Amino acid sequence: MKVWKAADAKRRFSELIHSAAEAPQLVELRGKPVGVVVSYDRFTKDSHLSAEKTVAEWLEQLAELHEQEGDPEVAQRSSRREQFTGDWK
Repeated sequence: MKVWKAADAKRRFSELIHSAAEAPQLVELRGKPVGVVVSYDRFTKDSHLSAEKTVAEWLEQLAELHEQEGDPEVAQRSSRREQFTGDWK
């Protein structure tokens, strides 16, 4: 990964974005990493944004799972003695 000083990245922005088409480009400010420039294709492929689902998609997936697996088994509950007895004041 090529490392760019922020001032160089600003001055040579066109070169920076062309290089980003080939590989991610790290931008540093005062020797510390502050950002990475990547191609749009790489961003959409690697980004969590491309993995997000809509509520409708989650509900559809849930319905499919329910069809495949049916209702979950619920364990039998045993009686417990009354936890709160007496007057409440």
